[in-house]
Amino acid sequence: MNLFSAGVKHFLLCAVFTAAVSHSLFSAPLSGEAWKLLDIAQQALESGDYGTALKRCEEARLAHRSLVGGYIADLEVSFSPLEVRKAGDELTAVYQVIVTRNDMVAKTILDSVFLNYPVSRFGNSASSLMKWLSTRMVYPEADFLEGNVYRAEGEYNLALSFYEKAWIDREGFDIPDERFSLAYAMADLAEAMGKFGDQEKYLLLVVKEDALFGLPGNEPPTLNAILRTLSSDSSLDKFFGLYRHYNTVALPAYNRLSRLYMNSNRPDRALPAAALGAIIAVSSLSQALSGRDFEWVYSGFPGILSDAGKNSRIAEWARDSEIWAMLDTFAAVLLSLNKDSLAESVYSDLARFCSDSDVSRRASVVLESMRQKRLQGHR
Repeated sequence: MNLFSAGVKHFLLCAVFTAAVSHSLFSAPLSGEAWKLLDIAQQALESGDYGTALKRCEEARLAHRSLVGGYIADLEVSFSPLEVRKAGDELTAVYQVIVTRNDMVAKTILDSVFLNYPVSRFGNSASSLMKWLSTRMVYPEADFLEGNVYRAEGEYNLALSFYEKAWIDREGFDIPDERFSLAYAMADLAEAMGKFGDQEKYLLLVVKEDALFGLPGNEPPTLNAILRTLSSDSSLDKFFGLYRHYNTVALPAYNRLSRLYMNSNRPDRALPAAALGAIIAVSSLSQALSGRDFEWVYSGFPGILSDAGKNSRIAEWARDSEIWAMLDTFAAVLLSLNKDSLAESVYSDLARFCSDSDVSRRASVVLESMRQKRLQGHR
């Protein structure tokens, strides 16, 4: 992935920390009752009716298994006649025979699959489609939601067991990016349980999918370039002006990992996470501002903070997306590594221009503390 600002393809994703109710792998008319039952379960969870929520999750799981099992059985019957078998394994050819035979059961099932997945997803292979269907018997959405119910009840170990089961079956998520929501849920629960090693493990599940992330000794070239910039430059102008990365879904993970590593005195891990998170934060602000005004151009770190703060919708989104928190963390990591001038630069801009009052106030407090230490040093 090209990290630099020109021509970067971005993916603006929102990480959601509660299980989203799926609307099925298939089109709504064929989805059966599973997704409706999960919707009822979610509503029951939100109203505090945990017993009903758990019951509906189990019913949804059974309904989904029955639905997919029925699809498999129906297609096996439809694929068995000699006329269909003569078409071979080529899925498009098999489909044409199904249409010619006026087999509406098989056609309807296949159409519902193709509504969300192209034929190329299965390599144009009928047998591959059948194998894929067999993997969809699992229903990780139900396990995820059941884990949320047990978490709400305070049954953390039980909740984690359902989360981990959903993770094992994550390939079955109707919305693939829901795996990130699940990883964040596991990390949040581990933190609540005081299991910070597990929290790190679950957050790493998110960032390990980022092509720019790498563990110490295995950093990709671009990350090494970023770290060299931070170590060699006396200002952050090049850092904030040159690098761009739009993996917004990973930003909360980078923020929390940075704090985790900083608090556990692991600077070799804190700085790369904080640097990537800060770049994503500035890149996301840049994308949001240019999306609102095509004439907008990046003019520096203070300018982007000021411009974002003038737009209430962007400012609120930045707060909810942990962008302000990430920049605050970045400054804290720099300070913890004795990069005082760089940290002071970020804190000064946050104090003056950040629209999040908590972040700007905290930056002002840190700046005053730094000033007092300097005064004491001169005495």
